[in-house]
Parts: sequence; C-alpha cells; structure tokens
Amino acid sequence: MSSWPNRPTPKALEEVKRLLPSVLADARQVAVDSTSMAATLRSLSAELDSDYEGRFPGSDRKDVAALLRWLADGHFVLLGYQRCQVRDGQASVDPSSRLGVLRLRK
Repeated sequence: MSSWPNRPTPKALEEVKRLLPSVLADARQVAVDSTSMAATLRSLSAELDSDYEGRFPGSDRKDVAALLRWLADGHFVLLGYQRCQVRDGQASVDPSSRLGVLRLRK
C-alpha cells in the first residue's frame, strides 16, 4: 500500500516537469528585480506626495502614496511591473520598463 493516498499520475508528473523550468525562471526573475520594483513603488509614492501641479487630482492620492510605501516595505510580493501609457482611452506598454515576470514575457 502506498504512503501517498493520491499518488500523482504519470501525466501529472510530466506536466510538472514541463512547467517547472518556467516557474523557476519566473521566481528567479522576481527575486532579481524585487529591489527595482520596490524602488519603483517608492518613486511613484514620492511623485504622488509631491504633485504640486495637480497631475494626480484625486482626493485620495496621499492614501495611495501611503499604500505604495507600505507595499514597498515588504508587505506584499510584487511579481511584475510595467509602465503603460494611456492616450485617448488606449493603453500602450513600454517594454523597456518591464520587471519581474513581465520581463520574461513577449
């Protein structure tokens, strides 16, 4: 009798073998870029705090800045980041800004 009540099927094991390299690559890239992603959050927070020109007119921008600092202080694991520009309701990605798992995506 097996010590595993739900022994993985050969098909499931093959799927793990197939997916594991990309999962490990994602985890590695998140670890490599974690400092840069936290710095980006802090930079965005500072932009919100010092927005004297009214670029961010929302009444909750100070709360958003505080949340970004809290996230950057290790209370959340960011898996990826990319800068998107929105014009006329259409978003476009700046591929050079990608960090974490998004850096590995085409």
